[in-house]
Amino acid sequence: MPPPDRFRWAEAGADKAAAVAGMAARAFEPHYRETWSEAQIAGLLQSGNGWLLIAEDEAGVAAFALCRHAGDEAELLLCATRPNLRRQGLATRMLAAVREGAVQRGGRRLFLEVRASNGPALSLYEANGFRRVGLRPGYYRTLTGHGIDAVTLALDLTCSSSAGTSATISGSLASFPHR
Repeated sequence: MPPPDRFRWAEAGADKAAAVAGMAARAFEPHYRETWSEAQIAGLLQSGNGWLLIAEDEAGVAAFALCRHAGDEAELLLCATRPNLRRQGLATRMLAAVREGAVQRGGRRLFLEVRASNGPALSLYEANGFRRVGLRPGYYRTLTGHGIDAVTLALDLTCSSSAGTSATISGSLASFPHR
């Protein structure tokens, strides 16, 4: 039997937008302008096609994934793990939950974009089955206006190999409290 999970995993609503925005502001380097505001997060969640997965502990939001779906495609828009909890498997578990959520919403492919210079994130995504499908030169702008390339990655949700780590989550997404 797996050890008890110290995190509470849930699908959350717009009421968690402030907590997620606050954690994201601490998790991302401001120079890259990657974080979203509370209003942006809440707006997506109120749009009807967005969803937010969170893992919380006694200190608050430990990890999150903000996603949206349209037809048979899903997109991971923003995700982070609290800096002091990185490299402990939370991101892999969150990706498995995102994958399950996308499939439950009819997704056949899951997309995301990442800074080409973000080696740790690229390694994580590729280790979890994502494949590079595009490059957007100069897509991101730093605080100083410097352009940074974005790599587009995709995961085929219809093949059995993409189910890889979904068993690493204690329970399934179906057991998450939903909003």
